[in-house]
Amino acid sequence: MDYFKRLILQNFLSYEEGVFDFHPGVNMFIGDSDKGKSAVMDALFKLIYNRPMGNDFVSWWGKESRIYLETKMAGITYWKKKSKAGYILENLESGDIMPLTAGTGVPEDITRILNLSREVNIQRQLEKKAPIFLLSESPGDAARLLSDIGGLGSIDVTIKKAKEDITKNTREKKALETLITGKEKELLAYDGIDIFEERLAKAEALEREQDQLTQSNEQITAILGRMNGLREDIAEIDLKLKIGEEVGDIARKAAKMNKKAKIAEKIMESLTRIKEYRKDLQKADKALELSPLVKRGIQLCRISAQQEEEKMGITGSLDNINQLKKGIHRFGKMIKMRNTEYMTSFPDICPLCNQEIVREKL
Repeated sequence: MDYFKRLILQNFLSYEEGVFDFHPGVNMFIGDSDKGKSAVMDALFKLIYNRPMGNDFVSWWGKESRIYLETKMAGITYWKKKSKAGYILENLESGDIMPLTAGTGVPEDITRILNLSREVNIQRQLEKKAPIFLLSESPGDAARLLSDIGGLGSIDVTIKKAKEDITKNTREKKALETLITGKEKELLAYDGIDIFEERLAKAEALEREQDQLTQSNEQITAILGRMNGLREDIAEIDLKLKIGEEVGDIARKAAKMNKKAKIAEKIMESLTRIKEYRKDLQKADKALELSPLVKRGIQLCRISAQQEEEKMGITGSLDNINQLKKGIHRFGKMIKMRNTEYMTSFPDICPLCNQEIVREKL
């Protein structure tokens, strides 16, 4: 016997105190008649099934009877004192103690620890006061014993379980019928579901079409944005080209004025030479005594020079020449400014053809 380790009896039937240690395998109780062999079986039966009821097993000399059974898992004590009885469950590892009420049955914790059923065969000897079989038992115990022998308990349990299942299934059936009725009423509100599905399909198609139109609109907006950007670039290029044309006009005007300036320079050189000729003539007048004919020739030369000066408008052209120089100087500054603006602001890459622009100074 591996499960039961020790049995201790106190004030139980003929035992004031008895200690029995069980060993692995088969354990036998050998002794003369009326020495307490059956009392050991009665003690095990009482602790396992809490039967029979009453105080007949309590020794007359003791006030309290105790049965202690030590197992692998726990120590179980049954105690009886007059009209009170109970169990004590002790955890052998932790030392925790749990008092339990006995009543007419066995506490569930004790049954779980013992893990034994009514089918365990514990033979008991009939007492002399009840020599007829089962007459010493209570009517309830006798009925349970006969039920166990005939297997009626399992039939009763099966019938009870079947009735419980029938009652449960009936309740579930009614609940399902009620649920189905409610769902059918709810479905009445969806009689037009086919029309709704058709409309929903059309709405989904329109939504997809709207999404496509939205994407197309976004693409068109992006294209228009790029076109506006190109227009701005073209306007900027037109402005720069216009500036370039203005610079070209200024350059051409400057070229013409340069030509006039060169002519003016030649005129100035001629005037300088004429002034030098006059000085030379004045010196000659003083140094030489000329004949009237020579004087007359000199006068004619002077007259001719004066006429030439008047003809060319030398005297009046001096102021014009100075103004022309100033104008040429202003145009030169403007040309430099336009040229700088043209070289710095004009793009390196043409935004229309994406080719490099070759620029030359004006």
